[in-house]
Amino acid sequence: MPVPPTSVRIGEAVDFDIPSDTGPRNHSGCDSAHCLVYQQGAEYDGLGCQLNDGRYGGISFLGAYLNGSLYDSLPHGAYTRDNPSDVYPTGSFPEDSLFKYMANSGYAVSDSTGEDLYAVMVFDTLPTLTAADTFQFFYGILTQEDGTLSDFFNEVDKMLYWFGRPIEPSCCNLRGDVDMNGSVDVGDLTRLVAYLFQGGNPPPCTDEGDVDANGSVDVGDLTFLVAYLFQGGQPPPPC
Repeated sequence: MPVPPTSVRIGEAVDFDIPSDTGPRNHSGCDSAHCLVYQQGAEYDGLGCQLNDGRYGGISFLGAYLNGSLYDSLPHGAYTRDNPSDVYPTGSFPEDSLFKYMANSGYAVSDSTGEDLYAVMVFDTLPTLTAADTFQFFYGILTQEDGTLSDFFNEVDKMLYWFGRPIEPSCCNLRGDVDMNGSVDVGDLTRLVAYLFQGGNPPPCTDEGDVDANGSVDVGDLTFLVAYLFQGGQPPPPC
């Protein structure tokens, strides 16, 4: 009798290659309320028939069933990483790095602001998969030719509504309150620096850590927060 496979990790890896001014140089982001990981095109020169930062592509996890019953409505995790580090050296997704990074729970995006990226949605990690089990994983892959991040989220909302899963309310109360202590101050700057450059934990609420409200937590949020705290810049947009 065959031995059941152990340490099974199930997910979907997509290299969206969202068009940008200079090849597939993308930004990326995650949104836990939509169970979504996405990539965004990059615009540098402001020329052409449309702005490439209005182009999006993403994966949204809808739900899972085990033996015909609802098993889980949340993914194990999702992430983006850069192709030059993981894919270019071998010309494909290396099994060892996929297996390694798919073990991580939660959402994590590359800190690249203009690199060739890929995205992975991890549906589940199973200690053992038996011959008697039947798993069904439902997810959607969406693209948007031209629009805003809000437009893209609206399309994800339609898909989730079709599947019958309500959107979870956002955890955001005060954008820029990275450490969630109730105010926007130097402590938030410290927390953001630790996360972006020192391997620190991600913000407890991604939306509050997304200081400039562009859909991801990156160096742009750090720049926005410094300008607000020390240079008389605009306050973070409301949630």
